[in-house]
Amino acid sequence: MAGSELIGKEEAKEVMDILETGVFMRYGFDEERKGVFKVKEFEKAFADYLGIGYTLGVTSGSAALKVALTAMDVGPGDEVIAPAFDFIATYEAILEVGAIPVMGDIDDSLNLDPDDIESKITPFTKCVIPVHMCGAAARIDRIMEVAKKHNLPVLEDNAQACGGTYHGKKLGTFADMAILSFDYYKTMTTGEGGMVLTNSKDLYDRSDWYHDHGHDHNPNVGRGDEGRSFLGFNFRMNEFQGAVGLAQLRKLDYIIAEQRKNKAAIKDALGAVSGIGFRKLFDPDGDTATFLGFNLSDEKTTKRFQKLLAERGVGTIYYRENTWHYAPMWEHLIARATANSKKFPFTNPMYKGKVEYRVEDIPHAEEIMARTLFMIIPVRMAEEKMNETIPARYQSSRFEGKPLADICGKPMIQHVYEKAVGVDMVSYVAVATDDERIFERVKGFGGNAVMTSARHRSGTDRIAEAAEDLGLNDSDIIVNIQGDQPLFESVQIEEVARPLLDDLSLNFCTLIYEIKREEEIHHPNAVKVVFDKDHFALYFSRATIPYDRDKKEMIPYYKHHGIYSYRRSFLRIFTSLEVGHLEKTESLEQLRALENGYRIKVVETLHDSVEVDTPEELARVCAIVAGEMYLK
Repeated sequence: MAGSELIGKEEAKEVMDILETGVFMRYGFDEERKGVFKVKEFEKAFADYLGIGYTLGVTSGSAALKVALTAMDVGPGDEVIAPAFDFIATYEAILEVGAIPVMGDIDDSLNLDPDDIESKITPFTKCVIPVHMCGAAARIDRIMEVAKKHNLPVLEDNAQACGGTYHGKKLGTFADMAILSFDYYKTMTTGEGGMVLTNSKDLYDRSDWYHDHGHDHNPNVGRGDEGRSFLGFNFRMNEFQGAVGLAQLRKLDYIIAEQRKNKAAIKDALGAVSGIGFRKLFDPDGDTATFLGFNLSDEKTTKRFQKLLAERGVGTIYYRENTWHYAPMWEHLIARATANSKKFPFTNPMYKGKVEYRVEDIPHAEEIMARTLFMIIPVRMAEEKMNETIPARYQSSRFEGKPLADICGKPMIQHVYEKAVGVDMVSYVAVATDDERIFERVKGFGGNAVMTSARHRSGTDRIAEAAEDLGLNDSDIIVNIQGDQPLFESVQIEEVARPLLDDLSLNFCTLIYEIKREEEIHHPNAVKVVFDKDHFALYFSRATIPYDRDKKEMIPYYKHHGIYSYRRSFLRIFTSLEVGHLEKTESLEQLRALENGYRIKVVETLHDSVEVDTPEELARVCAIVAGEMYLK
């Protein structure tokens, strides 16, 4: 599900900017919106990301196709070549502008075959639409050569490979025009939404005018006084879509990187199965890895293998029989069943050609699709299961009994526990406590709890005893979520564990957050951290570090979130260490590791949290959980 897997506070913050202005429309109301133009900002950010001249946000990827085709003057009487393996929206958009889609064959990449284009060109061909299907590029360089030879414009449909490249150049920047889609299934999402791309000022202007009722968007006059050159329609992207898109765009490269890593792992596993081959990628380095395509010897074997995978809980897609992504399966297209009773544009007298949708015209598509399966690649995929332990003690000098403090009808410890058990990559969650009241309360709401000694010097020592009682292996990874952090985000569990999963040399990791609330910079309950260029901690302190002696510039301050990950083997070492001078002075257990020469990897998270150390902080958390306050 790609970008939809990562929707979080970043998107919420951008949307809150819109709600605070009350202006949800892309154009107008300049005074009321107080300088907030999310769609405009989104377009500019995407243009910079792609290195392209012009971008235009619209309501959907389908709308982007129609707007682009209109800008390219494709219309009644024209034919447009598109691949047989495609989402139906491409064909629908061609029909929407009054043109006729022509079904092109595919090559081993499962994208439009450049060598088949010439066989499909007629005197009525006006445009070619290559589609980068399932995350991987078509041979766009060769397609552009063929199109140029025949003086045909190209519209690049990059709805399914956003962020991908072909030999180092971003997809969507090769053709005369291109489109992106941001629906909920795409690499990044705005719920719905799309974008038109071009380097041509003329094509951009035509798109811009058409998508907004013909408005020429003259900045020197008010919206009601703007001119127009031709009739248009309303395909405007709204500010909410632009806001979510801004946050998602910042995550796009991370999404692709994670998918590539996960795809490689799955491909390695499948590669061990005799008789399996993989989809041809003409530029593997540019693949966005949203899907893994693989094939077997024949149709019968492919279907049998799909059934075996399904019986083991592994889902795959057989696009040969998919009624939305393979043209021969579109019975309404074959029947010319458009939404009007006249079957326009197939019956348009302006169209002098003759189009057929026959499998005989796409022989390679029929052969290769019959023996190909696809797997969807997630952004989040557990490489190994982890254990999560929540230390909780009743006695506290600042706030006695806080794990049982009520937050909107539930004890604080239950809020923490319920978030922890919702993470797929965690195999077991338990509360480690020295207090019978907490133990019984956890058991009462159906949670796991472990009784530990009351003599422990820190939460990490308590975790170590619990790991011993649970019989964990030395190689196991343990995540420590503090019992007084009811607002932590589940994604932070993966963030803190990922370095240990990726690097076997690491044993200890924790999360940090750039301070946004100025009062936390000097508050002793907000523990500050400084770290080296490789993101290893140098020191933790309740004091304000670093000290800005000359106060010449604004410097970032980072606070420590009490969320740790460690290997079980390191916990054995940690609990054997003597408590040093720094740990005693600051009352910070992580300093024990630094004092004894052990490294702590720090990972910056974008998610703030609130540690409840006082009744005042509890009141703030209650207000946030109740929706009466926003976490800033």
